[in-house]
Amino acid sequence: MKNVLAWCKAHLLVVICSALVLIIVPTAFVLSSIWNKSIHTKRQAEVEAALTKVKISTAYALPSLDPSIPAVTLTDAPNEQVTKFFKAEKEKILAQAAGVVKKAEVFNRRGHRALMEGLLPGGRGPDAQAKARAFAEMLVGGPGTPAAYQALFQEIKAGEPRDPNLLATVLGDAYMRLKIAKTGEGSSARALTPEESVEITKALKEIRLGQYQGRARELSVYAGTGVLGNNILLAVPKAPPSNSEVFAWQADYWLIDDLLKAVAAANTMGGRSTTIDSLDPASGSVVKRIQQITFERAVWQPKASTGNEPLATEEAADAAAPADAQLTPDFKQSISGRFSGPSNGVYDIRYAYMSMVVSSGRLPQFFDAVARTNFMTIVDVDLKEADVYGDLERGYYYGDEPVVVAMVAIEAVYLRSWTTPYMPSEVKKHLGVAEPASAEGAASEGEGGKK
Repeated sequence: MKNVLAWCKAHLLVVICSALVLIIVPTAFVLSSIWNKSIHTKRQAEVEAALTKVKISTAYALPSLDPSIPAVTLTDAPNEQVTKFFKAEKEKILAQAAGVVKKAEVFNRRGHRALMEGLLPGGRGPDAQAKARAFAEMLVGGPGTPAAYQALFQEIKAGEPRDPNLLATVLGDAYMRLKIAKTGEGSSARALTPEESVEITKALKEIRLGQYQGRARELSVYAGTGVLGNNILLAVPKAPPSNSEVFAWQADYWLIDDLLKAVAAANTMGGRSTTIDSLDPASGSVVKRIQQITFERAVWQPKASTGNEPLATEEAADAAAPADAQLTPDFKQSISGRFSGPSNGVYDIRYAYMSMVVSSGRLPQFFDAVARTNFMTIVDVDLKEADVYGDLERGYYYGDEPVVVAMVAIEAVYLRSWTTPYMPSEVKKHLGVAEPASAEGAASEGEGGKK
C-alpha cells in the first residue's frame, strides 16, 4: 500500500488526469444523451408543424331527410373515389328531397286557386276595387246567385232537414186523408172518436218520422252555410276592401274547403258518399251533422278596414327566415310545436274548431280522414252527450247508431311555397317575406279555377 501511495505522490499529475477521464466520460455521455433528445424533440415538433401546414383534409357529408336519423359525415384526406361516391349519393338524396317537397306542395295545395282571376296578389285603382267588390259579391251571393260557399256544401252532399213548410203540407194532406177514411166526407161526415184521434196521431208521427228518415237518406251530412256564422263575409262591404282583406277571404275559403273535404272523406265508403241513415248502421255517415265551424284569424290577417290601405295596426316584421331554414319545434307556442310568424319561412298555421254530431264508435275514422285530406292535425277533442230526441223534434234524424257531440280543434298547415304568390305586399311585409323583382302576374298562372 505504501508503494502505491508513494507512486501516486510521485505521479500526481497522472492520477489527476486519470480521475478526470473517469468522471468526464460518463458525464459527457449523459449530457450528450439529454442534448440529443432535446434536439430530436425540437426537430420533430418543427417537422410536424411543417407537415400540418401542407396536410389537406376534406369534410364529406350526406344530409338526412329524416330528422331522427343523423347525417353521415367523414373528414379525411382527399380521395377521388370517395369524392365521387359522396357526390353521387348527395345528388340522389337532394333529388329525393326535391321530389318530396314537390309532392308535399301538390298535396297541400289540393288544386286551390284564386276564386277570381287577376285579383290577387292585389292592385290599386278603380279596376282593382271593382274586382274586389265582385269577389265579395261572389262570396256573399244574391238573388238567383248562390254564395260561393254554398257550392262547397253541395259538393259534399250536405243539406238541412226536411223543410218545415213542406212537412206541414205533407202532414196536413195525410191528416185529411186519414180523417176522411174514418169519418167520411161532406155533409155526412161525423166527428172523430177519441180512439180514432189517437190512431191518426200515431199514423202522423210515423209519417213524420218517415219524412225525416227519407231526408236522412238523401244527405251525407246535415249542414249549411249557417254553420259558418259570422266567420265569413255576410254582406258586401260599402268601402273598398284592402288587398289584405281580399287575401284573408280567399285563405278562409281554402280553409273551409279543406274542413268540408275532410268530412266528405270520412263519409265515403267504397268510393261513394254515405248517407246519414242507412239500413246498415255501420255503412252510414260517420259525421251526421256539422253544428258549427269557427276559426282563428291568421297572424297576418287584418281587422276589417275602411279602405284599400295596407296594414295600419300591425307592425312590420323583420326579414323572414329562409324557406330552407331548419325549424325547431316550439312547444310553448302550440301543442304540436308548430307556429306561424316571420321566424318560420316555410309555412303558416290556421286553427279551426268544428262541433259535430258523429258516430261514437267510428270517430277515429274522421281523425284519419282529416290527416288524409291535407296537412291537418287534430290537436284537441271534447265529447258530450247528444240530445238525440231534441234534435229529432227539429228534423235531425241520425239513425239507430249511437252518436255523440264532438268538439274538435284542428291545426292546418299551408306551405308558403304556393301561398306567397297570392300574398299582397302588405301581408308579405307583415311576415317579413321579401318582394320579388317583379310581382305582377305572379299568381296569374293557373288562376280562374274554383279552388
